Amino acid sequence: MRSEKIEGIGSIRGGEFENIQIEGIGKLKGNAIAQSVSVEGLFKSKGKLETKSLRIEGIHRAFRDIKAKEVRIDGVLKLRRASLLADKIICMGVITCTNEINADELEIRGICSIANLYGDKVKVNYYSEAREKVRGIPTQLSLVMNMYFGRKVSFDHNSIDYVECTSLEASNTTFKTIHAQEVSLKDYCQVEKLYCDGKIDIDPTCSVGKIISNGKVLKDKENNDMANPTLMKILDLYKNNKITADEAEKMLGAISVSQNNNNDTEGQLTWSDDGKLRIVAFLGRKLLKKSAPEASKIEVTLDGDVLNVDSYGSLTCGQVSGNATAGSSITCGDIGGNVTAGSSVRCKNVTGKITAGSGVVIEK
Repeated sequence: MRSEKIEGIGSIRGGEFENIQIEGIGKLKGNAIAQSVSVEGLFKSKGKLETKSLRIEGIHRAFRDIKAKEVRIDGVLKLRRASLLADKIICMGVITCTNEINADELEIRGICSIANLYGDKVKVNYYSEAREKVRGIPTQLSLVMNMYFGRKVSFDHNSIDYVECTSLEASNTTFKTIHAQEVSLKDYCQVEKLYCDGKIDIDPTCSVGKIISNGKVLKDKENNDMANPTLMKILDLYKNNKITADEAEKMLGAISVSQNNNNDTEGQLTWSDDGKLRIVAFLGRKLLKKSAPEASKIEVTLDGDVLNVDSYGSLTCGQVSGNATAGSSITCGDIGGNVTAGSSVRCKNVTGKITAGSGVVIEK
């Protein structure tokens, strides 16, 4: 069985191969079967590709379906009107797909924008470092970038329209619909609809529009908030099999009635009992929003280190073990999580991502 290697510019008409290796600029014009395929340059496949091993370190643009045992993406894979079927997929770079991706085991530690995703064990974690894999694409020109990939691609978070799997772990990813037996979401995931009959673990930074479990609506954003401490306790009871879905639904309905008839201060507090230090502002008995002009005038200095802190105004403190959020500026030492500020940020080492309304200064 022959092998094919392109180092300059060339094309492959199709057939059966031992190995296909692209180090220059190559094109697949017909269907091909190979033991292994490696892409270090630029590769366009207009025929179906079937292989045991597919490794992408360059850029692979596929316009027909790909079937593989194992796929490793350290560069860029763009599936345009094509699907990817594999036993195992590991993506450390960038992957986009306008059709569907189907894998028993899938782990994304980079950037993705996928229309439909199916699998058994699925892990989707956003890493901004993967943006460096996209060479020659002006990342600041979103229109050009989206036309190139065929889907909207963000370099701030991952995006998946529909996912169906057994277990899902995700961070910093937006979903339209999730169907899973077990779900774990963290670091600012956003979900419109979540269908899950098993364990549900969602941290307070995430936003979920509706949760449906065993045919029952456990949470609807129009009627209550995910961060409501009573609601969180009810969900914990349900997840631990201490109450049934019917009992959970009745208890959630009671919360909705209580909130509609309760205008006191306690009824306005919608945070979970998570140990986070929150510095807020009230006007009389009314809890102000973080964006309120009165709240932004607050300046707070904390003596010592904290775990997680959320301040409506400016914040000055020592080290923060977790996340730090402020409506205005932040001046801190080391921060072990994400940083979000309405204006400027001045700090030392930051483990997570930084979002600031104005400048960012990292002190040495």
